[in-house]
Amino acid sequence: MVGLQKENQKPPVKEHIGSHKLLTIPEITMEIDIRYDDELRKKVRDGATDPPGWVDVITCGETDLTGDSDDGMKEYLTSFFTGLLQGLEECTDGERTVFRTVNGPIYVVLEPLEGEAIRVWFCYRKNAAETGGEPEPYEPAAIIGNEELVQAVVEAAGDFLEFVEDVNPELVADSYDYQGLREDIEAVRKRYELN
Repeated sequence: MVGLQKENQKPPVKEHIGSHKLLTIPEITMEIDIRYDDELRKKVRDGATDPPGWVDVITCGETDLTGDSDDGMKEYLTSFFTGLLQGLEECTDGERTVFRTVNGPIYVVLEPLEGEAIRVWFCYRKNAAETGGEPEPYEPAAIIGNEELVQAVVEAAGDFLEFVEDVNPELVADSYDYQGLREDIEAVRKRYELN
């Protein structure tokens, strides 16, 4: 099972400066890999505005958020990226956000922390996700810097949108879902001041 932190992942460190505690986050990168296969290409070519596709892996440092499955997780990709992007927007206001995926189901929790960091938690328990519980050892979770998380999500969502445009340009032009995804990408870029 994937725990909160792997052995090689450095834990966040709390520093005391005056009367404030700051969370110092070690340099951690995030990777989101989508399987752009013939099955997904066919669904997009056929006009799917929220095509089911495989998220092969989501890692934060050494932590694999997709769990132990070698197959990854199947998700409705437009909804998945929209949930992540809108959640990141809410995090800029200091709000903890939760959205439900179709895989499991899993509740993806994005929780802003002190020190420009966000905890990403793939929660299997609806009540814990909605009421602010803590991750159990069997629930994958990681703490990552805002910039690294936002960059990974914006890049992966942008790659997905680019894939759809390459396969079916008319679909992107005519679809409220894809136009909304484009707007969410731009909104997150602005909120987090990405280039």
